[in-house]
Amino acid sequence: MANSNKPIVDTNEVSTRPHLSIQLEKLALPTFDGDITKFQQFWCSFELAVHKDENIDLNMKYLYLQSLLTGDAKAVLQDLEPSQDNYHHLVRALKKRYDCPRMNRALLHQALQELPTASDVGSDMRSTWFRISGILHSLKRYEDLNKVLSIIDLVRSKFPLVIQEKLNDAEFQRGTDFDLQQVMVHLDNIISSREKFELSCPRPAVSVSSRDHSAERQRSRSSPRPRSRSKSPSVTYDPSKCCFCDSSSHSSRRCDQRIR
Repeated sequence: MANSNKPIVDTNEVSTRPHLSIQLEKLALPTFDGDITKFQQFWCSFELAVHKDENIDLNMKYLYLQSLLTGDAKAVLQDLEPSQDNYHHLVRALKKRYDCPRMNRALLHQALQELPTASDVGSDMRSTWFRISGILHSLKRYEDLNKVLSIIDLVRSKFPLVIQEKLNDAEFQRGTDFDLQQVMVHLDNIISSREKFELSCPRPAVSVSSRDHSAERQRSRSSPRPRSRSKSPSVTYDPSKCCFCDSSSHSSRRCDQRIR
């Protein structure tokens, strides 16, 4: 007679675990190296994809979270072993160490302050715009900067004067000063126009050989050429001979050939 006291195994749960493991491996979540300014972005991604998913057991959550920690962030893993209880302990340790609003706010302001001014190339201005946009988005968690003049002026200063002039012209035509959001929108439009212009007017490619030849021609024009001197015939003089008739019998003063 079969033993009726055997534990009942949930086949659905067993069959889904390998699938979940494969799905976790395919997730391309950002890693976290201990940069406080990047913690919120990291945690929001992990929380959305893994932390709130009740179908993933805590052991797998711990292992996956552990695999995403690099650099200084690995310090929170000291003396912790993979287990269901330690997963929640790891999450609390991460938030306690890196979820620091006051420090994060100060570091974001510093990052905006130290951001170098973009060149007048469209791609460089676009990169600067995206960088500023990300910093401002993170700062919105702590304060409303939309009408803070010092921040608006700081954002303007990160772009070339020609872009600032176009922004000023747009303000002048409207008759009112832009707030921070309007500044970012108009900068986006101005940069898009510059990018479109650069695509329609590509710069001619100059080969290395032609550039070298051009430089050589320029040098040859600017540097004076040395004058060539004609060689004078070598003249030998023998005082014992007459220089008129080449005779050794008399001197040049007594030669009768010179008066002919």
